[in-house]
Amino acid sequence: MSERIQQLLKHIDFTALEEVRLRRGRPLLLDFGTQQQFITPAGRLCQQEGAGYVVTEADIERSLVLACGGSVYACQEQLRHGYVTVNGGNRIGITGSAVLENGEIRSLKEISGMSYRFARQVRGAADQIIDSVLRGGELHSTLIVSPPGCGKTTLLRDLARQISTRGYKSVIIDERSELAAMAGGVCGYDVGVRTDVLDACPKAAGMMMAVRSMSPQAVVTDEIGSEEDVEAIRSALRCGVCVIASAHAKSAAALYRTGGRELCALFDVFITLSKRRGSGTVEEVCSLDSLCACDGGEKKIC
Repeated sequence: MSERIQQLLKHIDFTALEEVRLRRGRPLLLDFGTQQQFITPAGRLCQQEGAGYVVTEADIERSLVLACGGSVYACQEQLRHGYVTVNGGNRIGITGSAVLENGEIRSLKEISGMSYRFARQVRGAADQIIDSVLRGGELHSTLIVSPPGCGKTTLLRDLARQISTRGYKSVIIDERSELAAMAGGVCGYDVGVRTDVLDACPKAAGMMMAVRSMSPQAVVTDEIGSEEDVEAIRSALRCGVCVIASAHAKSAAALYRTGGRELCALFDVFITLSKRRGSGTVEEVCSLDSLCACDGGEKKIC
């Protein structure tokens, strides 16, 4: 963030802070998970948006340069996907005007907003669901489902660590460098001693690379959903490799009902998260059989 905004935030308790939103010409917004607050030009938290510090064009421009390590040009590949990942696995979402080439987004210009999401390792985040993933003494393909910002990545990270401690070999396909936060070939988070990482690698290609070269028992990846992802998961399963992944939807049942049946059919266990009691609240754990059985009816918990 710009030096001016860093100065405003220097007395804020970052342990509870989940996200900082910069929107050009609008008040700086802080999201603490259970509440959102503004911050005054004097650095005090407040509830009144009219009293909040208004983000300037200079704030946005300087923040973007800092996020890109001094070279916006070097980050064009990430920017065209609407984000930049910085050290520690923290992802900065970027909005602005799309630059198109042959109907595809090539970059962003006139940046209007930046969303700083703070990644954290939460040991024990997967305690509540690990027995379902390892039900009957076997590793089961698992899909973690929630709307954005509900703790899917944090849960995946700890799940990778926990299956490692139980003796399973896995490979993390970390397309956005958030799960393992690799830097210089070293993991920034503890993802387990039996876990390998393919960093900044497209998910579908990475899954195939991992299966062919690393003999994993599980592949772990974040935010799946494309047809290419589905085919890669299907190929991994045919090779006898479990897949542990996440997807965006209100719930597993909602994903199943709204065009996700083909994707859901590839998994055995479904975890639905929310922010009802803070990020990472486990709302439901169910099997594929119960998900199919409850289509249009009452949900069953396994």
